[in-house]
Parts: sequence; C-alpha cells; structure tokens
Amino acid sequence: MVGRCFGNEPALFRSRTCGGCSSQHNFNGFKPFNVVFMSIGSSIGIIVGNLLGANKLEEAKDTDRKIIALSVVSCFVFGGLLALASRFIPELYNTTHEVKQLSTSFLLVSACIMPFSAFTHACYFTLRSGGQTKITLLFDSCYMWCISIPVAYVLSRFTDLPVLALLQSATDWN
Repeated sequence: MVGRCFGNEPALFRSRTCGGCSSQHNFNGFKPFNVVFMSIGSSIGIIVGNLLGANKLEEAKDTDRKIIALSVVSCFVFGGLLALASRFIPELYNTTHEVKQLSTSFLLVSACIMPFSAFTHACYFTLRSGGQTKITLLFDSCYMWCISIPVAYVLSRFTDLPVLALLQSATDWN
C-alpha cells in the first residue's frame, strides 16, 4: 500500500518532491537526540514497575511524576540544541540545496515537538509499568495501522500539501 523510503517512515514524500526521501534519510540520521526521552521512558518502566511490584503505590506515583518532568525538561534542552544545530547538520551531507533545506525543516519540526514526544513516551511507559498491556498494544500497532498510515496515504495522494506538512501530520514521533 505505502512504499518505504530509506528510513522507517512511509515514503509519502516521493509524491511531493524528489528530495523528500533524501532529506528524510538525512533527518533520520540525527534521531540520536531522541535517545534522551526514549531512555528516560524506558527507565520509567523499570523504576516505577519495581515500585508497583513492591506495593509502594504513592512512591511510584511521585517517582513517575518526577521522571516525566525530567524527561520533558531535558527534551526542552536537547530540542533547543537540535534547533540550534539544525542549520549545520544538513551541511554534513553532499546533496542538493533543496534536500538541505528540507532536512533543516524536518530537524526544526523534530526539535519543536521533542518535549511533547517526551511526555507521550513517558506516559506510554507509565501505562506499561502498570501492566496495561492491551492499551499499549493499541498504541503500538492499531493506532499506526488504523490512523497514521491511512491518514498519511490520503494526505499524500489526494491533497497538495507540501512535504513538510506531510511530515508534521503523518510521522510517528516516538
């Protein structure tokens, strides 16, 4: 149904510009900034899960709130660093000016959305640490296949949205 580009995102960008896939490839190369909230989210699953297992409900709630705050605050910092670096990162690649501009835009969008991604990722792992496996299954697969991919397909094939708007509306940020 939907082809694939170089990374893990659907190849929706080919329908708008030749540089869409290349810039998405460059953008994917700098997702290590996302390691911050991904690793903190994983730690929520471990730490809060252990506290819940020890039947320390109040301590688990308090710890969870503190770790979620840490995740969001750290992503404001790392998102700011990514935004500052977004102009220079595409220069590492030997590619066209169009691809560099799109890569810069993709990185800026990623930087701006990083604190929100941190919050949703932390909430996801909070649910997981509490044993809500059915909800996490819905988040993991059903949402992507029932909402993200069909919306991305419709937007890319039946609208004239620019490639950056497609990224903002269709990319799974976590």
